[in-house]
Amino acid sequence: MRILLVNQGPLRGAESGLPFAALGGALAAAGHEVRRLAVDSQEPSSDLVPTRCISSHSGEPQMILPMETPRSSDDPAGAHSLKELSDQQLIAHRDLLRQALDAEIDAFDPHIVHVQPIGVLAHLALEAGAPYVLTASGVELPVDRLDPRFRRLAEEAAENAGRIVALTEDIRVRMIAAFGDLDGRVVAMPAELNAAPQTETANWLTEIYRQVLTDRFGICPEN
Repeated sequence: MRILLVNQGPLRGAESGLPFAALGGALAAAGHEVRRLAVDSQEPSSDLVPTRCISSHSGEPQMILPMETPRSSDDPAGAHSLKELSDQQLIAHRDLLRQALDAEIDAFDPHIVHVQPIGVLAHLALEAGAPYVLTASGVELPVDRLDPRFRRLAEEAAENAGRIVALTEDIRVRMIAAFGDLDGRVVAMPAELNAAPQTETANWLTEIYRQVLTDRFGICPEN
């Protein structure tokens, strides 16, 4: 199976959601073709999973999630929240993300796209037309904290996702309260996976991907 992992955030420091760096390696070790796309200004120094990094144009600030501010020294200098952007700046930044995602999808032709968290890139995955899964880590909630420009994107991305993987049962309940039941497509990651090897999480996610592909096409890749 060809799997594209998309992270709307930097590779350095804490990721908002699943540890895509480790999971990418575990999925690749299980025989899948895996690529990653991340909003980052620095390429990974050593990584077995091919990675495309999206960075702002020279001289422009690195953008982070609309509901966050820089959290630590790991965050890029001058990082700005997306909610600080003017409408014109947001359009330009969204176009930058769209171009990178479309290029990756055209080159890799993934069976499934897994995006985290639920934000601008999640909505761009919807627009791209590829089957996609979202991670809900809680940073998306409550929805009314979001700039109205991002609220619509989050709602539409959630409504059309093949599955939303909530990291805990509490987050699953909160996601349903925010976006609705979505026909049972909001699922909680089993708590026991938090202490399990990444290979077990990768196997669990693979079954989720297969369910999404079967729901959409009636078939899924052999592996």
